[in-house]
Amino acid sequence: MLGLLVKDLYLLKKNRKIFIMFGGIACIFAFTNDGNSAIMAVAYFTMGIGMSVFTTISYDEFDHSNVFLMTLPITRKEYALEKAIFGIISIGVAFLVSMVIVTSILMLRNLPISWGEWLVSGFSVFIVMNIMLALLLPFQIKFGGENGRMVILGVGIVIAVIVVGVFSFLTQLNVDVEGIFADIVTMLSRFSGAVIIAGVLIILTCLLFLSVIITTKILNKIEY
Repeated sequence: MLGLLVKDLYLLKKNRKIFIMFGGIACIFAFTNDGNSAIMAVAYFTMGIGMSVFTTISYDEFDHSNVFLMTLPITRKEYALEKAIFGIISIGVAFLVSMVIVTSILMLRNLPISWGEWLVSGFSVFIVMNIMLALLLPFQIKFGGENGRMVILGVGIVIAVIVVGVFSFLTQLNVDVEGIFADIVTMLSRFSGAVIIAGVLIILTCLLFLSVIITTKILNKIEY
């Protein structure tokens, strides 16, 4: 598995110019946004770098290279697990680097920072990106390359339509959606921050393991 991680790192090294571009755009976000709205810079950079795991999958599929990979002493479960681990590492590194850089830029600009909101927003970006990794990894393996991207885009659109439709339907029924969210926030506020973070990380870990299991089953059905 370590060999697969090294391989993916070398593959990403070829795209370092793109990563520099992501970093430049993120810095522009940080310089042109005030306070906590600069979290968009962190989200942009983290997504751009963290989702690079899908680029490595495309490289593996190029010219049927995955056929050769599966002749090596690795199992398909190890391949799926390595992609998840590589994605988590990419997201984690991108998140930490972007948080440090963007925070430094905001401090250099002498902008007021609400540290509580800033850290919560940053942690939310990290969690959302890992959820995206867990949800999209099986689709990318199942449909591959361009087809995988189209399916992912389609799923995203369907989810967005469902969410908007549900909110519209609840609004027509005069359901106090904002009040429901306020009640949830009030309920969660009874727990300490450490308990909430631990609970979120446990749920996220379970989701990632489930993603690896599904991805492994998909790989087992593919004939190379």
